Amino acid sequence: MSNFSSVATEICINTDQNLAQSVEAAYISGANRVELCRSMEQDGLSPTPTDLETARKHFRDRVGLLSMIRPHANGFFYSQNDIICMKEQIESAHLANADGIVLGLLNASSSHLDLPSLELLIGYARDFGMKVTFHRAFEALPQKTWLQNLDVLIELGVDRLLFSGVPWSQSGDAVKGLKNIKKLVFHAESRIEIVIGGGVHCGNVKKILHEIPQAYYPHISIHSYSGCQKNGKTTNNSVKNFINCIKAIHPI
Repeated sequence: MSNFSSVATEICINTDQNLAQSVEAAYISGANRVELCRSMEQDGLSPTPTDLETARKHFRDRVGLLSMIRPHANGFFYSQNDIICMKEQIESAHLANADGIVLGLLNASSSHLDLPSLELLIGYARDFGMKVTFHRAFEALPQKTWLQNLDVLIELGVDRLLFSGVPWSQSGDAVKGLKNIKKLVFHAESRIEIVIGGGVHCGNVKKILHEIPQAYYPHISIHSYSGCQKNGKTTNNSVKNFINCIKAIHPI
């Protein structure tokens, strides 16, 4: 039995394309979580309340329905009006029985985390009993501050960090960022779950997982979007094949 069979899988789903079928495919194939995003051509925006309700119906009673909370695609800085909108979107996610939210807030220059807004929104999500993932806005922070800012997220009570290891301004997938992924995983010391994402698919997930010591398996997960699609659509077979790729990996 492969130890990788216990690594959680998270499937990113574009709510603009065959939402019900995509979520159903993820559910039937055994995905642990789904992350709902609208407008993936803009790196993902908040889904609508109707999207959330549809996804909840098709992910049934499985814990792991996550909602992106991102009201616009103009960077990761948000005005006070944006924060009000994000609070409303968090409440909509709660009313649709989502299990968690995904967000990322930085200051105007992307040099620091927006701590006051993060504290407010994380607390709001916590009031509803939802888990919090900080998304790849983290990679827009100066690379030299990543470890320091990881500690800050842990102190804030963030449950998961989605991370490719590649600075936001650069191209590349999680394989390119493996060195940085390992640094974060080791530094986290199991205090936060590192969700490894960024171009992850059957062809490279083995290499990625073989770089992580087995002791950390319970505290990492794998996130995939295009790697669980066929002809641009999330299908039962594509999700199942991806999950089976992980289960078939033998530790070294």
